[in-house]
Amino acid sequence: MEPDTKFWEDVITITIYSAVLVLFALGFAVRFINSAFGIVEILWINITGRPLVKHFVLFPKKLSDEDCRVLHQYFRMYRTLFGHEKRVFEHRVARFMKLKAWEARGSLVLDQRKKLIISGIAVKLTFGMRRYSMPIFKKIIVFSGPFKNMRTGNLHKGEFNPAQSHVAFSWKDLMEGLEDPNDNLHLGLHEFAHALLMELMKGKWADSYFTHHFNKVDRIIRKPEGFKRLSSHPYFREYAQTNQMEFFAVAVEHFFETPSEFKRQIPKLYDKFVRMFNIDPLEFN
Repeated sequence: MEPDTKFWEDVITITIYSAVLVLFALGFAVRFINSAFGIVEILWINITGRPLVKHFVLFPKKLSDEDCRVLHQYFRMYRTLFGHEKRVFEHRVARFMKLKAWEARGSLVLDQRKKLIISGIAVKLTFGMRRYSMPIFKKIIVFSGPFKNMRTGNLHKGEFNPAQSHVAFSWKDLMEGLEDPNDNLHLGLHEFAHALLMELMKGKWADSYFTHHFNKVDRIIRKPEGFKRLSSHPYFREYAQTNQMEFFAVAVEHFFETPSEFKRQIPKLYDKFVRMFNIDPLEFN
């Protein structure tokens, strides 16, 4: 082997090994920093009751003007935001769309507008949190109307399936809930609320602030007398009495759709939801 050839082979080998070591060290450093930040964040929340960070974005993703017009049309929250917070909403919608796999079933055409609306609902639900991507599910499946559940054979308007790692929606029913902002029926919020709760219970990416304040609500509804008292309140529809998870999802719909009525009828629970979600929907109405 020529000396020059041997020299360049050694240079390439050393470069590759060095690059691998640097990448390994960077990966370790990122994991260490993330773990350390998580510990500090939990301590801060327990001491102050406030989140450490909420809307920090180093390199915000941007949406087109047409995409922003879709958000403006369908999201009252987005219309009331300004400056940095508006850019954060757009960044989160763009990132959420990219993180999830999308699948249309039947005759439905799954275009950019539909993806923006569904992603906007998820971002609206989690806008007060630092962690919002809900990696407990990987795919969003959209049907044109109610669809048959393969396990039960029943028709569903929506479902969160942790075993299959997907959320599914009937587009017809999702839009009916979205277009009437005061009927306390919002399929998108309902199913994403299930995913958010399952992320807390089974996942690894639950928001620490949300977890801290949800535990206070959970201590109430876990007790049979507390669950019965709240779930049977006439403000909530009867479906809230099914179980604790359904109660939470129904309460989330009411929280975002009719916050003034929620606050008037069950003020203590409303205050707990404001703290838990780190936003007050009355500010956006």
